[in-house]
Amino acid sequence: SSAGTHLAPLLRNLRPPQSYSMEELLKKTSGASQPAGVIRSHDDLASQIDEKNVECLNESPSQNVRNCLLSPQRESEAVLLSEDDEQLLIKIPFKQIVRITGICFSAAAELPEESSAPKSVRLFVNSPNIDFAEAESHPAAQEFELSTEDVMLGKRIPLKAVKFSNVTSLAIFVQSNQGDTDFTAMSRLLLIGVAAGEQFGELKKIEVQDD
Repeated sequence: SSAGTHLAPLLRNLRPPQSYSMEELLKKTSGASQPAGVIRSHDDLASQIDEKNVECLNESPSQNVRNCLLSPQRESEAVLLSEDDEQLLIKIPFKQIVRITGICFSAAAELPEESSAPKSVRLFVNSPNIDFAEAESHPAAQEFELSTEDVMLGKRIPLKAVKFSNVTSLAIFVQSNQGDTDFTAMSRLLLIGVAAGEQFGELKKIEVQDD
């Protein structure tokens, strides 16, 4: 048809959108290269964490939560390690209200003896005083099981927008681990989202068209 004839040159010039890993996406949506006025929707929320008041129950004093959450530039062998059993309860307050869109758990190939990466995880919003008993029994905002691939690759676990849009603190209950070992360890914990003072925009999110 004549319409098809006119559209053909345009279709030939179209290129498929390019896909980026989460690490590449975070780099593209933060830093000095960010265009003025463009709203970031997939940033690492580390700068929004109230570091002095982060708490982790059952952490090893020498291998604590700061190894995986607040100091990503530390040596690769630095991990968060549980102390008495496999469970961990990480409590993260924020400097301001945030919206959390995803969470990533990473574990190195070699972890401390008799430890393995997290498996069953339960998340609680705005429950800064939660304890282990409550984390076991109370309804969670979201719960999931991580696969070995999830933690080896640090895959992003998407979070429910309606549950994580007005967050002042996040509690992460690691209930079990991958190998049913005595202890749980992780190398990196990444929270992805945006401060509530910013709104979500059309920032090329996952699909980015080259110029």
